[in-house]
Amino acid sequence: MLMGTITRSLLGSKLATRVSLLFLAGAFVPVAIILALATRESLLAQQNHTESDLGAWADAYAKIIPLRVSEAQYALDMIARPDNPISNLTSGPTPPHFAGSVRFIPNTETGRSFDQATQLPPLDSKELSELSRGSILLRPGTSAHGETQLQLIKQLRDGGLVVAQLDLEKLLPSVIPDNAQSCLLVGVQAIRCAPAFDGIIAASTKFRKATSERLHWNSNTAPFSAALRRVSLAAPVASLPWTIMVAKPDAGMLAQLMETGVSILLAASLTLLVVVAISLIHIRRTLLPLRQLLEATHQVAHQDFSHSVSANSPDELGELARSFNGMSARLDNQFKILKMLAELDRSILSRSDIDRTANAVLEKLPEVIRIAAAAIVISDPTTGRVIRTYVRANDGGVKSTRLHSSSQIAITTGMRVTLEHLQKRLDELGTLASWPSAPELHTTFIPVQTEIGLSGLFVLARFPEPTWEESDEIASRDIAGRIEVAVAAMQKEHQLFVQTRFDHLTRLPNRLLFSDRLVQEITRTTRNGHMLALLYIDLDFFKQVNDTLGHGAGDQVLRNVATRLRASVRDSDTVARLSGDEFAVILTDLIHVRDAGQLARSIIQRLSEPFTIDTQQCFLCASIGITVYPTDGQDPESLLSNADIAMYRAKEAGKGRHVFYEERMNRETHHLANLDRELRLAVEHNQFVLHFQPQVDLLTGNICGVEALLRWQHPERGLLAPAYFMSHAESSGLIEPLGELVLVKACEHYNRWRMLGIAPPRISINASPRQFKRPDFSQFVENTLTSTGIAPNNLELEITETVLMEESELPRVNIDKLAACGVRIAIDDFGTGYSSLSYLKRLPFHLLKIDRSFVRDVTTDEDARTIAATIIAMAHNLRKDVLAEGVDHVDQLTFLRGEHCDQVQGYLISQPLPDDEFVRFLRAYEPTLVSARRHRQSASAEHTSNMSDSYAGPG
Repeated sequence: MLMGTITRSLLGSKLATRVSLLFLAGAFVPVAIILALATRESLLAQQNHTESDLGAWADAYAKIIPLRVSEAQYALDMIARPDNPISNLTSGPTPPHFAGSVRFIPNTETGRSFDQATQLPPLDSKELSELSRGSILLRPGTSAHGETQLQLIKQLRDGGLVVAQLDLEKLLPSVIPDNAQSCLLVGVQAIRCAPAFDGIIAASTKFRKATSERLHWNSNTAPFSAALRRVSLAAPVASLPWTIMVAKPDAGMLAQLMETGVSILLAASLTLLVVVAISLIHIRRTLLPLRQLLEATHQVAHQDFSHSVSANSPDELGELARSFNGMSARLDNQFKILKMLAELDRSILSRSDIDRTANAVLEKLPEVIRIAAAAIVISDPTTGRVIRTYVRANDGGVKSTRLHSSSQIAITTGMRVTLEHLQKRLDELGTLASWPSAPELHTTFIPVQTEIGLSGLFVLARFPEPTWEESDEIASRDIAGRIEVAVAAMQKEHQLFVQTRFDHLTRLPNRLLFSDRLVQEITRTTRNGHMLALLYIDLDFFKQVNDTLGHGAGDQVLRNVATRLRASVRDSDTVARLSGDEFAVILTDLIHVRDAGQLARSIIQRLSEPFTIDTQQCFLCASIGITVYPTDGQDPESLLSNADIAMYRAKEAGKGRHVFYEERMNRETHHLANLDRELRLAVEHNQFVLHFQPQVDLLTGNICGVEALLRWQHPERGLLAPAYFMSHAESSGLIEPLGELVLVKACEHYNRWRMLGIAPPRISINASPRQFKRPDFSQFVENTLTSTGIAPNNLELEITETVLMEESELPRVNIDKLAACGVRIAIDDFGTGYSSLSYLKRLPFHLLKIDRSFVRDVTTDEDARTIAATIIAMAHNLRKDVLAEGVDHVDQLTFLRGEHCDQVQGYLISQPLPDDEFVRFLRAYEPTLVSARRHRQSASAEHTSNMSDSYAGPG
C-alpha cells in the first residue's frame, strides 16, 4: 500500500504503480535469492574453512602424537636395556617426554606397586600377552591424586615391568590457536580434554572405528565445531584406539559471517536503491507519455483535438506520440469536414437559401482544406449564364455577387494556370483583385452538375504541392457534392415555386401567387395611402375558338392574350391567369378611379384585335369587372369576389365592356347564393308541387290537353311561381333533377286521372335545353312512360327555340328519338328566340305555341296582330297545330277565332289549379259553359297574371 501510494504520487498512474511493483519485485527477489545464496555460501565457506582448520590441526596432532609416542617408546626401550645401568636403579632422573620418574616393578606374583605415586591397575591376559611378546603397552592410568595419566609399560627380561608416565604437555604440544581446544581419547577415556568436550565425549565413542569425522554440538557457553582423527601408533606400541579432537567455538565464525552478511546486505540495499531509482526514472519516462497519450485519447473520444502528446523521445514512444499527434490532427480535420458537411446537410434539409449555404461553405472551408482562395459560381443550366458568385479571398472575407452575364466559364479540371489566366477565365467574379498574388497557383475547377445540367463551378486556388493531400481532395469533392445538392434543391424549389405559383401555359402568376401579391399590395397601399384597383377579365366567345379551331389553337390564343395583357400594364402591376379564360390585373399606386376604367378600355380594345392562328383569324372580346381598394373591399377575398360579380354584370350588359362594382350587385349575389342553398334543400326535401292549366280546342270547345306547371311550396314565403327560381335552377344545373321530378310527378297524376276516367288527351311538360343535351334523356322519358303505364302520344314535351340553336347534335338526336316513339313535341314561346325557319322545316314537332307577349297586345297593337296572324298561317302551311298562350280576355279569344287558331290556353279558361281542384274542374267542365265562364274569369285575370309560367323549363 505504501509503495502504491508513493508510486501513484510520483507517477500518478495505476499502471506505473503496477509496473513499478512488478519491477521492484523482479529486482528484489533475485537480490534476496542472491543474498540468501551468498549468505549460505559464505556460511558454508566459513564452516568449511573452520573445519579445514580443525582438520589440519587434528591432522597435525595425529602426526605429532605418534611421533612423540615413538620417542617415548624409544626412550623406554633404552631404559629397559640390560646394559643400561639405570635399569638396576629403582629410581632415577626422568627422561624427555616422561612426566615424573620411571619406575620399575619387579617380577612378583602379587603385582603390587612399589611406588605409591604410580598405581598400576591389574593387567588382563591380553595385556600380559602383549607384554610377553615384547610390545610396549600404552594405557591410561590414574595418579595418586586421581588425575588421568598415560602410562607406558614394557616387560623386562626378568619379567619385571618398567612403567613410565608420559608428559602430556609434550605429547600434545600447543599447535592450535588460543580460541581452539583439544581432547585426547584413549579408548573411551578422556586423557586431556577441555571443558567444552564434556557433552560430546560419550557421543564420540561411536567414532572409534572412524579415521576422521566432523562434529557439531552446543556446550553450555556456545556452539562448537570439532574435527576428529584416529591416531595410529606404530608397533611395538600396543594400546587402545587413540582419538584426537580439535574444537573451536562457532561464535567467531558467526561474527565473521555477520560481518560478511552486513556487507552483503549493504550491497544488496544499495543495489535495490539503485534499481528503484533507475526503475522509477525509466517508468516515469515510459509511462508519463503513455499517461499523456491516455488523456489525449480521452479528449479525442470527446472530439477535443486541442491536446497533443510530447514527442521529444527518440525511441518508439516518441514515434508513437508523433503518430498519435498526426492521427489526432487528421481526425480533427476529418471531424471538421464531417461537421461542416453535417451543417451543410442541415442547411439543405432545412431549405435554407443558397446564399446562406454558399457563404457557410466558404466561411468554414479554410478550416478543413488548405487553400489560398475559393469561389462558388452558379449558372443557368440552360443558357450558361452566370447568375451568382461567392468568393473567399486571402483577406478571409466572403463576398457574394449576383450577376447577369451571358458568358460561360469553360470547364477544366486540375489545370495549372497563372493568376492572370485565372483572372481572365473568371472575370465574371469581379473580386479577383483580392485573391493571393502568388506567381503560380494550382487551381481546380470542380463542375457543379445537377439533373438539369451544368449548374456552376466550385473553384479552389491552392498553393503548390505538397501542402495538398489526398484528404483535401476527398473533402473538396464531398463539399462539391453538397454544393450540387444545394443547387439542385434550389432548382427544385424554384421549379416547385414556378409550378405552384405560375401558370404553365402563359407563364403568368396563378391564383395562389396572385393572392399573395394582392395581400402584399393591400398592405403596401394601406401604408402609403394610395388606392388599388383589381380588374377581373373574362374572355368572351373563347369557347367558340376551342370548339372550332381546337384546344391547341385555344392555348395559343391564351398565350397571345397574356402577352397583350402584360404589354398593357406597367412593370409594377401584376397580371395573372386565374383559370381557363379568366385573368386578373392588380393596378398599384392608383391616383384616380378613372385610371382603372381607362386601362380596362385599353385592354378591351387590345383584345378585340384579331388573333391569327395558323393563317386563320379569330375574334374575341373581354368583359371586365373592376373593384377598388379600400372602397369595394378590405381583403383579397372580398375584392376578388366583388370584381367577379361586376364582371358578370358586364357580360349581362352585352359583353365587351367594363363595369365597376356596386353594392347592390353584392346584394343580388347574396340573394342568388341564398336562393341556391334553399333550392337545393327544396329538391332534397321535395318541396315542389304541380299545378295544372287546361288547353281548349277552339273548334270543338273540348279540353284537348293540360299543361303541368311547377310551383315551389316554400316553407316561409309560401307558393312560388317558376319565374322566381327557374332561371337560377337552369344556370346552376338544378334544372335536371327538377325536370326529372316534374316528368315523374306529371305522369303519376295523369295515370291517376286516367284511372278516374277524366284524363284529357295529353299532358304537356316544359323541358329544359340542358335535359336535351343529356345522351340518356330520351331513354329516361321512355322508362318513365313504361313505369307509369302512359302511352307516348299522351305526353307532350315543350321545348324552346334555344334548343334549335345548339351546335351539339344531342338535342336533335333526342328529339328525333322521342318523336319516333310517339311523344309529341311542341315549340314553346315561338317568336321570342333566334330560330331559323329551316330548323322548323327539319324539326319533327307537332305544335307551335304563340308566346303570350304577342297575344297580350293583339287587341291594341296592329304589329302584334300581324305577327300572331303570320305565325298561325305559317304553322298551318307547315301542317302544324297552333296554340295561343295567355288568353285572358274575350277580345283576344275573338281575334284568335277569326285567325283560325287551333287551341288556346289562359286565365279566360282557367288559372293553373292544384291536383284536387283540377280534378273537380275536369268533372264540372262543359263546352257550352265556355262563353259564360269567359266573363267571370276575365275579371280576375289582371290580378293573377303575375304568376307567370312563361320561362322555358319544367312546368
